[in-house]
Amino acid sequence: RTVVDIEVHVRGMTEEEVLRFTRDEAFQEEQFGRNMWRRAITTSPQLTFYFLGYEEVAGLFADWREQHPAAPLKTFMDTMMRDGPVPVSHYRSELLGR
Repeated sequence: RTVVDIEVHVRGMTEEEVLRFTRDEAFQEEQFGRNMWRRAITTSPQLTFYFLGYEEVAGLFADWREQHPAAPLKTFMDTMMRDGPVPVSHYRSELLGR
């Protein structure tokens, strides 16, 4: 789904290409491909954004762990939960002072 989202929104993958990809590369039925196409053209690339968010938080955690090798994971998580849904740059500032 992430590959299709990127290919449709960035590279202009067509419906026929989505159907071929899901059939030949993902080994899925045609209806699955049609559903993926419909979802890709009617919604934003949500899965891609989830992945990019995960990558940002994972990078932040790696940097935090370098600065605080003995600190419990709870400290990292409590800071993020306390501040709520804010940009990762805010968490980076709170957790790393940058």
